[in-house]
Amino acid sequence: MRESRFRLLVEPISACIVQRMTVSAALPPSRIDATLIRGLEASKWLAIILMVLSHAGMGAGGALAWPAFWIGRVCAPIFCFIIVARLSEKPEERSRRYLFRLLAWGIPAQIPFHFWLSSYGFHLNELISWSFGVAAIRLWIKGHRLLAILISSGLLVAAGLYRLELVAASVMLTGYVLFQRSPSLAILAISAGYAAVPLYHRPYELLAPALCMLSPLAVAICGLPSSARLVRLPGWFFYAIYPAHIALVFLVFGICPPLRS
Repeated sequence: MRESRFRLLVEPISACIVQRMTVSAALPPSRIDATLIRGLEASKWLAIILMVLSHAGMGAGGALAWPAFWIGRVCAPIFCFIIVARLSEKPEERSRRYLFRLLAWGIPAQIPFHFWLSSYGFHLNELISWSFGVAAIRLWIKGHRLLAILISSGLLVAAGLYRLELVAASVMLTGYVLFQRSPSLAILAISAGYAAVPLYHRPYELLAPALCMLSPLAVAICGLPSSARLVRLPGWFFYAIYPAHIALVFLVFGICPPLRS
């Protein structure tokens, strides 16, 4: 008797929630969301250029070190948003492919990355960090949502205690979940997550967090009709350029000098 009453109470509520989710998913994207999606390819180019300039400037050191560090703060949120957006198009197929490619290129890239940043101690490169995010998203896609939350939360705690690059898993999972509702919310959440990293490091300096929050604007500008038409290169190019440019920066400049206050 109690079970039947419970069903009579819960089933209409569940049906209402499902109906609202269906209607929400069917709504056309806003103009801002459409602009962000249109700018994915151009923003990928922008992020790669900024990443290479950032690493080269940090490798050169001296007066270039801090400006190079600052411009690099825009890159990671853009890359994560691109991954999240592409995964949202074909979750099952692309999550497996992204995970394989990130690890296939990220593990070899760890060798020059480690030597280049040896003055900072051991750090994981971005490709490996993003693979943790894709793994959490894949667990979410496969229906293991509690496990995805627990793993990303555990990595978030580890990020605070050990290595801040581990924040990528929780940031990307949050971005993926929010992307289903609005790409604008997704990129804002991703940018805020990455802004928290330099804020945690140096809470009295706001420039780096502020630059992280420029990522949504950068992607939106890349989505303008005049800047959104670019030649689309093979996918492997954007993975291969990461270890290649890290190795080149290391060979040219040697070990990356520590940032001086």
